[in-house]
Amino acid sequence: MENEKYVYQRNIKVIENFYNSDYYRDLKEKSLIKAIINAIYIDPDNRDEHVYKDLSERLKLKHKDGKFELYNNVGIKLSADAVCGWKQLYDLRKGSKEWLHDYEEMRTCTAAYLVWPRHNKPTINTLRYSIFRDRVDYTLFDISKFFGCKKIFDGNKNQEQFEDNVKDNCKLNEAYLNKLGTYNWLMTFNGFEDFIEKMCLIRFVNSKYKVLNLEDHSVISEYNSFYSFNETYLKNLKNIIMNNNDSKNKSTF
Repeated sequence: MENEKYVYQRNIKVIENFYNSDYYRDLKEKSLIKAIINAIYIDPDNRDEHVYKDLSERLKLKHKDGKFELYNNVGIKLSADAVCGWKQLYDLRKGSKEWLHDYEEMRTCTAAYLVWPRHNKPTINTLRYSIFRDRVDYTLFDISKFFGCKKIFDGNKNQEQFEDNVKDNCKLNEAYLNKLGTYNWLMTFNGFEDFIEKMCLIRFVNSKYKVLNLEDHSVISEYNSFYSFNETYLKNLKNIIMNNNDSKNKSTF
């Protein structure tokens, strides 16, 4: 990425100016800081055409100039989604300026963006935050469960049984079965391995395409009762994002 082109650079500059301002120093109600940052922040997911151009090249997706969207080979509309939002970083650093350093490290890399179908809710984008606190590893584990259901029912014409199986086994099932786009998009992949390869997510899995837990490097085999966005998770996520060369070599941490 050429840094001067990107919305994230503008965000850093504007927010740094706020932190260095007399207004910030004199602000009595520190609880307002997050709300103020939210008001001056521009979401690159929805406003940065250069991010979309980069993703188009990386993921071999179609992009129209002037548009904040991508299209796959059958015309399904897709949008960018950062692997973690600024609010998680802000909360982790308890509102100190340190979160801007994390933000800059992450947003300089095209690999810091995921791509999901864009349509009315429910979507993977919205549900993965509410259910998994934006944890990429558990989101991918859940997607692998969808493809497990798909594999069982491939060739079986009983759509109702397939959908019931997805509902029983997948936390993000409302998005997966949304016929506005996500369902049709997922069905374009030949399986979880194909999904991982085409979406350039190879470093999140081991050599057997099992999703790795970014906290302890173990293979995820079941859901947790609580999902934590913590220092260890962020450190390992950064390692993947900042060293992602899209090679075929699986991550071993």
